[in-house]
Amino acid sequence: MSNLLPEEQKKILRQAYLFRVATVVLLAIFASVVVALAGLLPAYFATTYKMAILEEEVKGLRNVASEKKEGELLTASMQDINSKLEMLEKWSKEVPAYKDMLKAIEERGKGVVITTLVYDRKNASIVLSGTADERDNLLAFKTGLENSGKFKAVNLPVSNLAQKEDIDFSLTISLVKP
Repeated sequence: MSNLLPEEQKKILRQAYLFRVATVVLLAIFASVVVALAGLLPAYFATTYKMAILEEEVKGLRNVASEKKEGELLTASMQDINSKLEMLEKWSKEVPAYKDMLKAIEERGKGVVITTLVYDRKNASIVLSGTADERDNLLAFKTGLENSGKFKAVNLPVSNLAQKEDIDFSLTISLVKP
């Protein structure tokens, strides 16, 4: 019967048929998406609920861990403070070397510049390094240290006296042990 219809009517019927088929296919896809989402919703809600529970547990564990860390940090701080106090107590019983260092620095005359000061606690000595503008100023500095009577020995290597001006020197002062 469709063969008896004119061509324009055939085109209109064919378009209507294709429109109905496309509508059915789209409705079937939409229905399958709705069914799939309906199937996933319980899993989504269960996962969300479990995630909220796990987040609460993690917060609780973090609080416990931070409390433990605070306790450990406090213990470590106390141990550190105690060790420093023991060290200070030990050092306070010794004669303070800084007074001897100040005395040595005070003895330097004009033209002598001290650039480095090293205290050797084990050997009870001070090493002074620096520059002197003239040999006589360096010798006066050494003599002043020796004559002060505060030091056991003052050692100035002869090689430091090789130049007459602009002398780089290194002087070792032995301290009197208490």
